[in-house]
Amino acid sequence: MKQSPAVGSETQQRLRDSEGTKAAIFAAAGESTILIDANGLVLDVNEVAATQLGQTVETLLGKSIFDFMPPETRESRQALHKEMIESVRGPMTTVDCRDGSWFETNAYPIMDDDDQVQQIVLIARDVTQHKHTEEALRVTQTELEARVADLARSNAQLEATQKSMHAMVDNIAQGLVVFE
Repeated sequence: MKQSPAVGSETQQRLRDSEGTKAAIFAAAGESTILIDANGLVLDVNEVAATQLGQTVETLLGKSIFDFMPPETRESRQALHKEMIESVRGPMTTVDCRDGSWFETNAYPIMDDDDQVQQIVLIARDVTQHKHTEEALRVTQTELEARVADLARSNAQLEATQKSMHAMVDNIAQGLVVFE
């Protein structure tokens, strides 16, 4: 059965609109956004991701995303990718450090009709400032705990001195008068 030309052109227009929407979302995202296939080949990528990887969008398209990862993260990312393809059917989040910067990456699988991972959307954001803030809070908390412990020791010493003075005053054989 053949569709009428109006229905076919309407479907094509909706497809073009959908592609345009996807392109706009990728371009507008403030975080690195990469679409890869089940083999790790880059299908789409935004400028933010290309810049973070030190590449151009054109350089990344059609290449393995793993070729652009630093050696210290490549192996672990390949293992996570394999795990997602083989058994994970929901989003995964990883956090790693590259060249002194911390990145949180969310991986979202796109399934086919047979419930197999067909594509994965990777959205990475730089959380370096957040990590530095967490570390500063840990240091401040450690310093605060040390000061509280010092105050507790000083308080215990003060109480001991106070008891000692009371004992001395209580044991004086003669009268004692204190004036202000």
